[in-house]
Amino acid sequence: MGVEQHPLAHGLDLALQTLRHRLQHGRSTVQKAVLVVITDGRGNVPLAASRAGKVTPPVGRQGIEDAMAVAQQIAALKGVEAVVLNPQPKHYGDLPVELAQALGAKIAKIPTLQPWEVAAP
Repeated sequence: MGVEQHPLAHGLDLALQTLRHRLQHGRSTVQKAVLVVITDGRGNVPLAASRAGKVTPPVGRQGIEDAMAVAQQIAALKGVEAVVLNPQPKHYGDLPVELAQALGAKIAKIPTLQPWEVAAP
């Protein structure tokens, strides 16, 4: 499917649409799909605002609630296995775990890198 960068709820919504299409339509349907999600906890824009391309602050937790609602729809799809990679963000540190629970997903921690471990381009 490819890598997309969107606010969390919008990215999950696009993944949901793609998964439904691939699992349900035509001769090229797939029997099983694996969805891998990584989030740093930021980009919690409400779904409607992200679709419209216009965010009106304050957004509060609406973006997170939208993401969890879409995640539950993904969890209900047959043939989809989800994995959440948890980069252990400083802000919204519980979000990857909350997301994994909503997706019914496995979760894997990504070790925190030290500045000296990140190579400059």
